[in-house]
Amino acid sequence: MTNVQLTIILLLLVVLAVVVWLSLENRKIKQEQQNLKNNLEKINRDLAGLCSAAVNVDTRLTKNSAVLLGMVKDLEEILEPVAEISQAETSISQPYQDIIQVVKQGVKPEALVRQFGVSFDEAALLIRLHGTETMKT
Repeated sequence: MTNVQLTIILLLLVVLAVVVWLSLENRKIKQEQQNLKNNLEKINRDLAGLCSAAVNVDTRLTKNSAVLLGMVKDLEEILEPVAEISQAETSISQPYQDIIQVVKQGVKPEALVRQFGVSFDEAALLIRLHGTETMKT
């Protein structure tokens, strides 16, 4: 065999080796592509499940919010009379607070009768309860 034939055979062997190597690399790349495709499908299914769960949670939160708003409204209706009673108690005790302040200044029962329109006995009782020590005797 001549050098030219030997060189051609050697080149053919190199080309054949390169073709075999490229074929093996192509097979590896296809396998990796299939693995990536499978992973992407799995991720898409997981994402769809998460979105579905998020919609369910949002629906439940909306329902719970409506229930809570109803409860707050009911509670306000229940507490409204309590607030009115408290306000009424405050307004009832307020006139006596004014009288008690005047009593602490040392006024006589007749002045309380004229100024606040209370009875003489009531004025005397308020002076006994809230007046200074000198007024009580």
